[in-house]
Amino acid sequence: MKLFKYSAIIFIIGLIISGFGLRLHTAHAQGELQTNVKSNHDQNKVAFLVKDDRMLRSSLMSVVQMLQGEGYPAAKATIVVIGPALKSLKKGSDAESEVNKALSAGVKIDACEVAMKHMDITPDQLIEGVNPVDNGFFQVFRLQKQGYQTLTL
Repeated sequence: MKLFKYSAIIFIIGLIISGFGLRLHTAHAQGELQTNVKSNHDQNKVAFLVKDDRMLRSSLMSVVQMLQGEGYPAAKATIVVIGPALKSLKKGSDAESEVNKALSAGVKIDACEVAMKHMDITPDQLIEGVNPVDNGFFQVFRLQKQGYQTLTL
């Protein structure tokens, strides 16, 4: 019985020590990641694939901040828009000023032509500066091949 108690205590102490070591290693790794992010700012490229209008608005804000060096700094940022969020890329939409602000900050905004056809949106209806692309999914694959980190929202 005593041997079992001592074995259990040693096992628990081992888990605590292992967990502590794991936390130290994780903190160290996060520190390296943050350092690399800052030093690689000129190389960071991000792309968001967005289909929801609410996510488009927050994505526009986030990528502008990233290009300004905040949070997760990026040198290049692209938003690829598919689905219902395409309505926000039309001239006169409620999001037009946010889209223009992002475009002015250097964000590239791509609109999926496949989805545009399904939604009866023509390229001439898009806000000036929005770039129609043949297929939003294919565009994300192209961006990944170019070294972009991608996020689907």
